[in-house]
Amino acid sequence: MHEAQLLAVLDALPIAVMLRAADGTLLHANPATVRFLARLGLDISHVAPSASAMMDHITVIDEHGRHQDPTHLPVVSAIREGTEREATLGYELPDGGWAWYATRAGPLTLTDGTIGTVVTCDDVTHRRLLEEELRTAALVDPLTGLDNRRALSAALDNAQQSRARDGGDVGLLFLDLDGFKTVNDTFGHEAGDRVLVETGSRLVAATRSVDRVCRIGGDEFAVLCAPVDGAGGMQELVARIRSLPPVPVLVQGKPLAVRGSIGAVLVEPEDGLDQALRRADVAMYDHKRSDDASLLVIG
Repeated sequence: MHEAQLLAVLDALPIAVMLRAADGTLLHANPATVRFLARLGLDISHVAPSASAMMDHITVIDEHGRHQDPTHLPVVSAIREGTEREATLGYELPDGGWAWYATRAGPLTLTDGTIGTVVTCDDVTHRRLLEEELRTAALVDPLTGLDNRRALSAALDNAQQSRARDGGDVGLLFLDLDGFKTVNDTFGHEAGDRVLVETGSRLVAATRSVDRVCRIGGDEFAVLCAPVDGAGGMQELVARIRSLPPVPVLVQGKPLAVRGSIGAVLVEPEDGLDQALRRADVAMYDHKRSDDASLLVIG
């Protein structure tokens, strides 16, 4: 294929393509490159001097959200070393948003026989956003917006690792609503949903910013407390939850009265989520049999 034909093919591609000489000089940039740069508020003059020149004008992060040193970007290293590198990078947009591009650089034999570099940038922003939505959906309870059981399990694993490294205690609160089935059967699921949302909001209001409030299924909630100051710290959190004033949830003009019970335990170093929840569940049923079982009164 002649050089003119090759450039025509490159210009027709929907992804940004740049050809650079052995010394890094920009030889060709297709129209998609111009659109890519314009999206970042830049133009060809910002990439012509070198592969990293544009980085002086924008912020770049990797897939984990870490800011990247322009001189150590995979693409820049590939051009400098004559190797092949690729990475998905986030580029900050002028409006403050982020555009994600799968960026790749590798050696290319040019028509004069020298070894240059071809750099491609493929817009994967839509795919990235979709992946984030799927990850969020897998970890969030859609009704209350709280973390779900899967997220709680991951958070407990992280808390256990932090405890093994730094020490301290990890606590778990387990809560369910007494007579919740009657609410659904008598007033319908919409009323039940309102009670669940209000319960989650009250737990968030009563707990600390470091605590993780989760709905783990049905009318069951859990709060991961890490770090916490031993059994005394757990008792203090329970007292804070119980001290919340009632908040009316009106159904057919009448307030619902819903009671709740809670179990509080310190998580053992070897506990996984199932073991910790079982012990908290036992503590909760002991609480149900006590005279002060009223934890939440809604209505």
